[in-house]
Amino acid sequence: AREAQLKAELERIREVNSVIEGVTASLQKAKGNMNSVHSTVNNASTLLGTWTRILSQTEHNQRLILNPQWKGATQDLEDIENEDIRRQHDAQRRAAEEQRKREEAQRRAEEEERQRAIA
Repeated sequence: AREAQLKAELERIREVNSVIEGVTASLQKAKGNMNSVHSTVNNASTLLGTWTRILSQTEHNQRLILNPQWKGATQDLEDIENEDIRRQHDAQRRAAEEQRKREEAQRRAEEEERQRAIA
């Protein structure tokens, strides 16, 4: 009787081990599936980011094309170049004005020095 009980208990333990092995195998498979889902989500995110940039650029291009005041990329480049030239002229004008002010201050200082020397 005791031996029969031990054999029955051994059989139940083997069944439990078999169930645990099945659960472990299922968890391993689930882990692999989760890695696959993770990879798929990352790829989808990358594609969505790319699609968003394409859509944004498309909307920008459409606004340009539909804008009656837009003269084209060539005009844009000319405008940028003209703006650069204007900035250079402004900088040169400011530099010349500063030089003129320095010379004027120098002239006044020399004139005051002459007036002091005369007096």
